[in-house]
Amino acid sequence: MATLAAARPLPMTTGWTRRDWLVAGGTGALFGWVLIGWGWPDWLAVGAVIAGMVAIGMVQGVLVAAGLNPVITTLAAGAILFGTVSELTGGRIVRMGPARPAWGGGEVLGIPLEILVLVLFTGAVTLLMSRSVIGRQTILVGANRATAAVSGISHARVTLVAFAVFSVGLALAGILNAAAFGEAMANSLTGLTFSVIAALLVGGIAIQGGAGSPWQAAAGAVLIAVISNMMVLNDFSPGGRLAVQGAVVVLAIVERDAVDPVGGQNRARGAVPLDPRHAEIRIVFRVFGEFG
Repeated sequence: MATLAAARPLPMTTGWTRRDWLVAGGTGALFGWVLIGWGWPDWLAVGAVIAGMVAIGMVQGVLVAAGLNPVITTLAAGAILFGTVSELTGGRIVRMGPARPAWGGGEVLGIPLEILVLVLFTGAVTLLMSRSVIGRQTILVGANRATAAVSGISHARVTLVAFAVFSVGLALAGILNAAAFGEAMANSLTGLTFSVIAALLVGGIAIQGGAGSPWQAAAGAVLIAVISNMMVLNDFSPGGRLAVQGAVVVLAIVERDAVDPVGGQNRARGAVPLDPRHAEIRIVFRVFGEFG
């Protein structure tokens, strides 16, 4: 999601992120349905689902680059995919049974597969964003689209790449979730709506575009996950957990802007990159002090 935020092809709304996780959950269900219904081998099913998601993302990118409303476009695409998966699965939980991949929920050298994929994928996207021409162009388009256009940077190409990378991440999330539990539904991951937004904001991503890195988003996601797990272990209610997540997001934004008030005003306008020396680390220790 950091790639779309950096490129700023569409605003970061709750409805949009809910659509993302509907799609991710639907992808996991589709993965299970393909494995069971067609008897495909694991690697072929994974490749087919990722390729399908990238194709869907590219179509959305083309439409958004052509000038269609990005929010309506992505919501419509999510609804189409969600409805298609629900129809294929009959709206039921897809249970893989014996077809569940042996690697689902497994470990590599003692490291959970999901963590390993997160690190590798985040590292790959970070290299793409920081070391490639298209990655630097993505940041520039998000920071100032008019300047990027004058410089000859194709907004359409940047949008396509951002949607494609994001689609791969969504597909991996759905596949890993389905493989780990051996089952999935089209709406398996809708409960992560606010957590996605919180991870970006706590990680220091400029949702107006033009700043932030995948590592920041990943760090924010890990922090939010740790906080959520700690609250579950301490018997927090769902409402209480959501309230604490919201408070952490507010603290992160307020403290960062207190450290750099001028930069905070500029970030609110999406005018300058984020100062990498932001203050979320202190919040981590505060949270552990409260709930540890």
